[in-house]
Parts: sequence; C-alpha cells; structure tokens
Amino acid sequence: MLTIKTYRPKLLSPLVKSLWYMKVSEDLEQPYIEEIIPDLHHEIIFQLNSAQSRQKGGDKDWVKDPEVYFAGQNSKSYKHQFSPGAIIYGVRFHPHTQALFYNFPATLNTDTPIPLIDIAGNDTLLGCISESPQKTFANLERELTKKASRLDIKSASFRYADYMIHEILNYKGNIKISDFERNLGVSGRYLGKVFNKFVGLNPKQFCNMVRFNHFVNIRKNNPGMPLTECAYAAEFYDQSHLIRQSHIITGKSPKSLFYYCNDINDHFLEN
Repeated sequence: MLTIKTYRPKLLSPLVKSLWYMKVSEDLEQPYIEEIIPDLHHEIIFQLNSAQSRQKGGDKDWVKDPEVYFAGQNSKSYKHQFSPGAIIYGVRFHPHTQALFYNFPATLNTDTPIPLIDIAGNDTLLGCISESPQKTFANLERELTKKASRLDIKSASFRYADYMIHEILNYKGNIKISDFERNLGVSGRYLGKVFNKFVGLNPKQFCNMVRFNHFVNIRKNNPGMPLTECAYAAEFYDQSHLIRQSHIITGKSPKSLFYYCNDINDHFLEN
C-alpha cells in the first residue's frame, strides 16, 4: 500500500533527523487516508509528479497541500489523504532545528502548512528532487550540508532550546518545566519564549505530546498489553489521565486509535 524509505545523513545528524521517501501504490482504487498523530518534528515536504494530497482537522473541509511546503508542529491529529501513485519526499528536522535553517519563528506554521516559496523563494533544495530516492537523498544531503555550514548553533537561545528538547525526549515527556529554570538559571517566561520560537509549541504542551506518543509506541509494540498497563508504563497518573490527553490530542479514546491502518504513524512516531 505504502512504500517508505528513510535515510539518515550522519554528518547532519545534530540538525537533520532524516530524509524520507514515500510512494502510494498505483493499484489503489481510492485515495489512501490516515489519521496522523503529531510526531513533533518540522519537515519540508516535496510532492513529485503533481501528487495530490489533502488534509483536514476535525470537522473542517479538506484542504489541498501546497506542492512544496513547510510542515510545522501540529497541536492535534489530522487526516491526510494521498492519491494513488503519489510520490513524496521529506526533509525531517529535529523538533527545534528548522528555525536555524530558515529564519522565521516556528509558531508561524504551527497547524498551518506554508508554501516553501513564501519563505525561501528560489531555495536550492527545489533542484534536488528526482524520481530516484538515492539520487534525491544525495542531492538534499549536499545542499543541506552547505546550509548547515553557515548556521549559528552557538547562540544562547538555541542552546537553551537544544538542552530542553534533549531532556524532554530523554525523559519521554515526564519532566517538570521548573527543573529547567533551576538547572539553567533562567526564568520560565524566557524559556517559554525561546521554546516557542524554535519549536512552535509551549514546553508543557510538547511534554504532554511526547508522553502520549510514548504510550502509542508502547501499545503498538505490545499489542497484548492492557491499555491501563500501557498508560502506567508511559507514566500517566492513571487511565483517566491518558483518556483526557488522548481526547485533547486526537479527539478520540486511546482504544480507538488502534482500529485503523497506521502505516505512516507506525513509521514516523518511532523514526
């Protein structure tokens, strides 16, 4: 149904998590639709051969995706629809590194895809895309390496964001924001501004979503484990705490998340 390939450029690993390719089977009689759980990474998406993809959140209408666009953070899950035969590439940044490559605050495209041309104009990445995944990955790696050589990764604000992201991911979202104030000696208000600038969500919201994604992965990898045990393993207080977070993020109960095909979620929530 879907073919997904991922390439990790080693020299860029502190700044770029992966490059990926996805093809939707041409044999499908109708578009492929999946409810996408926010995976907390910024991406640049390239649609080849005029691929048709649309997305919608909640009860909103379907909206056609731009041909090439910045996909920012999403505060809630959304449906994504892909036409048969669609070929799509992505540059997958870490949760806080896209803002280094492209000088606009991450909050600008939270829940809102932005066409690449609106921000970067005639960006060099546009010439990297071909039908060959290997060639495209090599082209993207070359151009991103050039961009990375010009970045300022030593600024205090980025170092604060970098530290917070690594700690939150390391503790699977189970960390208090007050710990950052104490460890860094900086006010919570300032850290919140820094986090919003680079990540596009506030720290508490990000922590909650990391913990929820951790629960999803535990359940996926242990399909026979009761949901209550999965909730405790992800360090939710109890099942009602998990249910509240599930409704906030997905609008659904935790149990219903595993009823449908989740090829994209299964690949990207752990990658």
